[in-house]
Amino acid sequence: MIIVDTLAIYNELRQTLGDEAASKMAQIIQGLYQELSHTVRKEDFDELKAVVKDLAEAQRKTEAHLDTLTERIGELPEAQKRFEVNIWGEARRVQKIF
Repeated sequence: MIIVDTLAIYNELRQTLGDEAASKMAQIIQGLYQELSHTVRKEDFDELKAVVKDLAEAQRKTEAHLDTLTERIGELPEAQKRFEVNIWGEARRVQKIF
């Protein structure tokens, strides 16, 4: 939070502007400083942009991995069928031996 020494500002302005004008100017300056303390600095915004960029890249990689997993899961039924055919073939071969 930005702290403004409004008394020092007032005292400095009072010498040339008078009491009323100096008081009003000090209030305006304090208000401006308070508003500025609630604004986003360029550094903060740049940091936020970098984080969003990193998150977007992570999301892209996650989606690519998910696509790969979905593809592999789609291959499971065929692999299961091949496994069962092989097992039943081996079972028949073992039965012929005994």
